[in-house]
Amino acid sequence: MHLTKFLQTNNILIYEIPREIVIPPSNDIEIVIAPVLSVESIIIKLMLYNPKIMSILPCINSKALQVLSALKRCTQRLKCGKECPFNTELFHFYSKLKEVSSCTGAVEEGRTSIWYSWLKSTSPIDQATNLMLTWEVNRI
Repeated sequence: MHLTKFLQTNNILIYEIPREIVIPPSNDIEIVIAPVLSVESIIIKLMLYNPKIMSILPCINSKALQVLSALKRCTQRLKCGKECPFNTELFHFYSKLKEVSSCTGAVEEGRTSIWYSWLKSTSPIDQATNLMLTWEVNRI
């Protein structure tokens, strides 16, 4: 499956140590394994494909958890300064991240993570960070 198809879903799970998890059989979940190259690569994919819920199962020195502070800066792009590589009009041309909020992973404001029922039966559920992302889409 192409990575673009995966990112068009409303739910993304980032799991940095995939060898430690057993994936149950399911017809409802499509899985793509892709390397986490950098914090910037994660943010670029999120900003381009606008997922609604992101779940992170981190490892020590997690690149994915570093995304959290960068995402929060993206919601305040006018205040984020030169250190933010995403503080450009071109980057925010199609959509803008309005809000990043923590959630339990269960139903939040009518949205449900497709991963939650699976994750709650695994031992890493205590380590999971679940975020709801709210987007403002610019119509061309």
